[in-house]
Amino acid sequence: MEGNRGNQPGQSPALRLSVEEWKHRVSAFREHFISIMQPLQVFLKAKLNTDPEGRVLQEELQNMGERNIEAAEKLLSFLLKEDHRTEADIAARWQLFGDVLKEDHSVLHKIITGQCQGDIQTEQKRRIDFYTDKITADVDPYAILPYLIANNLLGQMECEHVKSIYEQRGSTWSALYMVGNIHRINPDWYNIFLGVLYEQGYKELVRIVDPDVYHNQGAAYVPVQESNQLNPQKSREIRPLGRDVTGVTPEYSGIHSAHRRGSDANSDSEGEDDFHSYNSSSEEDDFHSYSSSPDPSLNIDLELTKVKTVMACTNESQTPQDEARAGLTGRNMDVDKDNSENNPDNCNADVDRPARSEERCEPPKAKMQLYPDQVELAQDGLAGKNVIIVSPTGSGKTYVALHIIKVGCFPFHL
Repeated sequence: MEGNRGNQPGQSPALRLSVEEWKHRVSAFREHFISIMQPLQVFLKAKLNTDPEGRVLQEELQNMGERNIEAAEKLLSFLLKEDHRTEADIAARWQLFGDVLKEDHSVLHKIITGQCQGDIQTEQKRRIDFYTDKITADVDPYAILPYLIANNLLGQMECEHVKSIYEQRGSTWSALYMVGNIHRINPDWYNIFLGVLYEQGYKELVRIVDPDVYHNQGAAYVPVQESNQLNPQKSREIRPLGRDVTGVTPEYSGIHSAHRRGSDANSDSEGEDDFHSYNSSSEEDDFHSYSSSPDPSLNIDLELTKVKTVMACTNESQTPQDEARAGLTGRNMDVDKDNSENNPDNCNADVDRPARSEERCEPPKAKMQLYPDQVELAQDGLAGKNVIIVSPTGSGKTYVALHIIKVGCFPFHL
């Protein structure tokens, strides 16, 4: 097999960890195993039913069903318990378990074993994709949006899309779009993004996604009082854009989470149906679907395609006033101001904005910025040449095309 290349004959990649290391790491990641693993399937593939005790456990797992937290707990307890088998038998059991884990839950296997394929950026992207469900469920994108812009994680176009989706479809869809685009501009996006989450109160989420980043961020704080004030000598300052929020820490309580879910529920019926179909499966199903796919990065791309399709369908039915209010034209602040001044009957244009709008800070509009190589391509296109751009996802092809369209067709927008 290709996966065994570089290993000794008969040696599995799973044996990079000793039995004790496997036990320690499985115990540390127990919560993830319980959430993701299909216990009966893993039990049978790992051939753990070769003794009487294993056959009894197999019958219990079959009675519990495939998606059962108690069944996953029983399987892990069966693996971790001390028994009287020989060291060779125990090593063989963990070898089979590691092989099955790598085949069925490859992302979880790599996180546990510390294996990295490709460059660090690819591995960071795969890690964020792996935890997309939890990030979109916990994070309020509108609350952290100014911090993402200030730290060059989102451009002006992505910012307007995040706000538009938030107002039309709710927090979850908006967070999904945000997660799919934060890696496109800043090469240090991963550490900055997790740093923003940490400083805005999502410390437990950061701990789950990357314990190393969590501990590094925690070391940057002065542990004298619970004021969440940063040590300027040890920490990178992450500032919001538009207004000073020093010392203001949003409340991420159960009430706040319920409020966000309530605002999602106020979307139109079509949005509710779309969201229900996206979120109807359990968290275990979502994680398993991700980890068992050939290319985990395809999952987030698929969901982003759904978001963009929903946006396109919604935009077709909008009036110009709705588009201006949603920020889709890039001139929403001016349009609302003109309408309220020239037409007193339309002075309530801001009534339908989402909850807590008074707490949000509108970032100033910024021009689209291109890298030198992108500027060169754009100049060729504006000169009338046929430009064919062949480059990987995230390289900025869309920015070049939009720049050509704006400069060539709509110069009054610049």
